[in-house]
Amino acid sequence: MWCEDCESIDEYFFETTWFWFFLPTTEAFGKLAVLCGEKNLEAYQAGEQPG
Repeated sequence: MWCEDCESIDEYFFETTWFWFFLPTTEAFGKLAVLCGEKNLEAYQAGEQPG
């Protein structure tokens, strides 16, 4: 069973600690990989790329 509140809590802890305490599973590692990719893309699009 999953709920919006659980997801919000999960996201809060990740944003605060950069680690999923509630879901140390393959799903969490998948989320981590995707989020890291998104953060890198956001930084690139924001003009933080070299040059």
